[in-house]
Amino acid sequence: MLGRFGAIIMARMNQGFTYSVIDLLEIQSSDKVLEVGFGSGVGIQRLSRLASAIAP
Repeated sequence: MLGRFGAIIMARMNQGFTYSVIDLLEIQSSDKVLEVGFGSGVGIQRLSRLASAIAP
């Protein structure tokens, strides 16, 4: 329980940095992205929203 709470706090604290880095990538609809799978999932959620927003 305590570990899960800590993970939520870390995800919220790192969300701005994660979004900034993803925005620097300038993802396009033809791009392919490999998400390695560490962290809280905030990055992959952002990437999936961007990909679906720019999909043809």
